[in-house]
Amino acid sequence: MPRLSARGKELCDLRRIVEKRSIAGATRDLLSDHDASEEELDEYWQLEYE
Repeated sequence: MPRLSARGKELCDLRRIVEKRSIAGATRDLLSDHDASEEELDEYWQLEYE
């Protein structure tokens, strides 16, 4: 199996992040009592992962 280039590794990492955010967003949507705006989701993401 060939090794990933630096760019390929970054792309793989970004895909994982997008997948996690999608799952987290879907879960929050299913469990929330009100609709969250995109800004609220971005704030949540920053607090959670940065």
